[in-house]
Amino acid sequence: MNEIEAVLILTHAPFLGPVKIRQLIEQCGSAEKALLSIVNQEPLAINLRKESQQYLLNYEKESSWKEDLLCANCSNTQLIPFTSDEFPSKLKTLSDCPPLLYVQGKLSNDLPSIAIIGTRASSFYGNNMAATFAEFFSKNGIVVISGLARGIDTHAHIGALKSGSTSSLTWGLIGSGLNCLYPEENKKLAATIAKHGAVISEYPMNTAPTKFTFPRRNRLVAALSDAIVLIEAPQKSGAMITMELGRAQKKALFAISNRAQSDSFQGNHFLIKQGFARLVDDPNEIIQELGWNQKNIQLAPSSANSTSTRETFFSFDEKKIIDLLKAKEASLDDLSGQISLSTTTLQVTLMRLVLRKIILELPGKRYTLVQ
Repeated sequence: MNEIEAVLILTHAPFLGPVKIRQLIEQCGSAEKALLSIVNQEPLAINLRKESQQYLLNYEKESSWKEDLLCANCSNTQLIPFTSDEFPSKLKTLSDCPPLLYVQGKLSNDLPSIAIIGTRASSFYGNNMAATFAEFFSKNGIVVISGLARGIDTHAHIGALKSGSTSSLTWGLIGSGLNCLYPEENKKLAATIAKHGAVISEYPMNTAPTKFTFPRRNRLVAALSDAIVLIEAPQKSGAMITMELGRAQKKALFAISNRAQSDSFQGNHFLIKQGFARLVDDPNEIIQELGWNQKNIQLAPSSANSTSTRETFFSFDEKKIIDLLKAKEASLDDLSGQISLSTTTLQVTLMRLVLRKIILELPGKRYTLVQ
């Protein structure tokens, strides 16, 4: 038995939670010593339930931890105990810090990180903003953290992967075991993330997702992040729980806005009005607010730079809009008549250019280039 196996055995004992496991290990000096003390029935300062003691006294005969270990080994999953130097130091601030993490991919303790979160029932605009912010952060060496759920989470991970960075550019934290990833359609995305970043769980490999595991996952998203960006969320949602956890952990909170009447942005508006989150419309604002541009982070060229230095980063449709506006300002109707895009797609493309400070929206839905 080694230290990792000892922590694994402790986590599989019934009615033995992370707080008591951490206390046991700190009292005894290691998980191995804690387990041996229990097996030898030495006196402990911590009271254990009979079910916990019974499991640990007979751990060699118990199959659950052995099956979990075999499953982890077969799926190239690392087990990282909180006593390891590889364990994320940010998580150790939690009173209920997980004793053990299951990780596919690679973690790094020395990179800045930002969580991008939001609703599963996201809008096209929200998805686009999540991807845009994530790509910018990833290009600048910042780990993008999210929950690998549908909607905003998925587009945040995709945006981060789009940057092509060679660093650990995105981490997905899931509310289930790594063998029971939810939703199933994100399994391919999770495999890609594991090649370039990490997929992380605190649960045994075959733990199914429940309505209780996701809120617990959210505390890890908040703890691992230096800042949290809310893209789109109703006032009652898992993303709002994460923002509240982040506020309790004294994280820097940010939110973007959209139409005041939109139900899916009511959480954003509430946090901004209450002063709990700062309104942002450009990811570079967040980096500046955190002072990271003064910490030798090598920033990629700002999207607010002149069009001549940024044209290689524009999509075909964005370039067409810019070319039209180089001649003169134009209304939404003018542009719609000259560009083969649906009204919704055109509006989102224009908003993206406005947020990047490439174009300026004038009264009456008219647009002009920023000089």
